[in-house]
Amino acid sequence: MVTMPMTTPEYVAFSNLIIDDIVLADGQSFMNILGGAGTHTVMGMLWWCESAGFMAAVGDDLPQHHRRMLEGAGVDLRGLLSRPDMPTPRAWQLFEKDERRVEVFRTSTEEFTRQKPLFSEMPVDYVQATGIHIQWGDPSEQTHLISDLRAQNAKVVVSCEPAMTQQEDGLAENTAVLQAVDLFSPDRT
Repeated sequence: MVTMPMTTPEYVAFSNLIIDDIVLADGQSFMNILGGAGTHTVMGMLWWCESAGFMAAVGDDLPQHHRRMLEGAGVDLRGLLSRPDMPTPRAWQLFEKDERRVEVFRTSTEEFTRQKPLFSEMPVDYVQATGIHIQWGDPSEQTHLISDLRAQNAKVVVSCEPAMTQQEDGLAENTAVLQAVDLFSPDRT
């Protein structure tokens, strides 16, 4: 095993990791696939930076080959928190012929919310990253997280991607987040 020196990641995804079980319209299925907003974000970050950190929570049941794949890609997993009393979040991803996706969560909203990582659990040097992308918490929690991040690193560039459920009422509930971030990136509705 190659041991890489720990350095502050350039960018950090503060989000989630979900195991996806994918079923395509033609019946093909792909089970136990790394997914979730945080996974997609951190892997995208590695296209344009040397190092990316991942802040998310998983259960002890996360298969080791998923950790090895992320580490092998260069993801700093010091922020990947293990919650021994909870399973790793999981969802079905069902794709229709017209490419619509139906997502069926197999983890309850309550479990998902209880499991999420907290600012106080973040590796100290993650806060010194150049940029942090957030897809986590409700707008009030996001605003507090951004305030905590900026209190520790006034130069951090913060982007936020609200969950689709947070976009249902328009921008009204996201006003404080909009005022606090450098980039607001809503998903499709």
